[in-house]
Amino acid sequence: MALQRISGRFMGVAVVGVPLLAAGLVWAIPARADEAAYITDMHNAGVASSKGDSDLLQTGWQVCSMLTSGTSPDDVKARLFYNSDSSQGSGGITSDQANAIVNSAMTDLCPSA
Repeated sequence: MALQRISGRFMGVAVVGVPLLAAGLVWAIPARADEAAYITDMHNAGVASSKGDSDLLQTGWQVCSMLTSGTSPDDVKARLFYNSDSSQGSGGITSDQANAIVNSAMTDLCPSA
């Protein structure tokens, strides 16, 4: 009789615990950077660089660095927009493009930031 109670408790724990363990393992797997998706997102947003896609990636990784060091996404967006406007005038990026750069970096390059 006691063996049946222990066995029943074990089955209850197994039925509930195994799916939770599996879900925990899936969430624990680190997200991976998807540079190709980031470049595609930049092109779709109309963001380009005369230096090519490698320059766009460098900007994306710099955004990730700022975010992981504690800079808020809004501050990063404002810095991108201000710096672009300061150096390129009317040829700089728009506010929407600055948003796209940060949002795409957060999604594609550094989702854990």
